[in-house]
Amino acid sequence: MAQGFLQVPGVDFDKTFAPVTRHQFLRILLALANRYDWHVHQMDMKSAFLNGDLENEIFMNAPPGYKAKENEVWLLHKALYGLKQASREWYLKLKKELESLVFVRSSANHRVFIKTIEGRLFVKAV
Repeated sequence: MAQGFLQVPGVDFDKTFAPVTRHQFLRILLALANRYDWHVHQMDMKSAFLNGDLENEIFMNAPPGYKAKENEVWLLHKALYGLKQASREWYLKLKKELESLVFVRSSANHRVFIKTIEGRLFVKAV
């Protein structure tokens, strides 16, 4: 895990905000799925943050247990869990991919993406 608590605002990161789905929306979505017999699928991506691209250069020490050379530091190419901007970078990457698949972001809840194919509604709450 990266030691995000050591990051300096304006040096290591500029923005950290990533939208969050409200619990009320999830309850409504599940109620609608129950009412209209929609298929609901949930998944957990354990390595999701590793897909986020970093905007700033981030250097870190080798993790404990790794035999690093003296004064060796690593340049990160992808976000790691623990970085201040990790969830924002993951959201931006996922948003870009969903929009390339013609999903449209909801104006009411920015973590919800909607797509209609032949009258069928597809909703992604991320």
